[in-house]
Amino acid sequence: MTVGIDDGKFLLYDKWPGVPVQVAVPDDLTTVYDDADSIPCPLGTKIQVYQPTNNGPATFIMLQYEKGSADAATVKSICAPDVTETATAGQYYIVTNDGGDAHTEAGLVAVALNTLADGECAFFWCGGVCPVDSVSDLDGIIASDGTLTAGNRMYLVDATVCKLALLAENTVAEAVGVSFTVDTTS
Repeated sequence: MTVGIDDGKFLLYDKWPGVPVQVAVPDDLTTVYDDADSIPCPLGTKIQVYQPTNNGPATFIMLQYEKGSADAATVKSICAPDVTETATAGQYYIVTNDGGDAHTEAGLVAVALNTLADGECAFFWCGGVCPVDSVSDLDGIIASDGTLTAGNRMYLVDATVCKLALLAENTVAEAVGVSFTVDTTS
């Protein structure tokens, strides 16, 4: 049983540095690259694509995945910058879905569009409406901790794997988005 929120019922806040660039949108946003040396654009490059189904723009960002002690990321995995990478190298463009290693307080969130192994790079969804027109595998429920309510900001929680959650307003974490409905179970 999966607890989460329907893809059309929330927005992600794009808090990643920079603005989307005007480039040709790749034919397949789910392409996975072996490492940072094989990507078609620098880490941190953002693009924006209009999504007719959810009626708005979705922002994508090129990032590198680091699995930490978590399993490989799969489609819909919620990721955040790796704490070790941000602390030692100031590198926010290396992300993980390992709740214990994720820097959840910064408000930077990225959703995997494909299965990723350690060190692989790809575009992630990082803002706006859910891009189901660009990536049909995102259609359906996105994992949460079961606490989301309509009209409230969403945050990342550092459980075993990263999940969206509703936290108390006095939290030190930055919001990552807003939900328009309560959690569902499928």
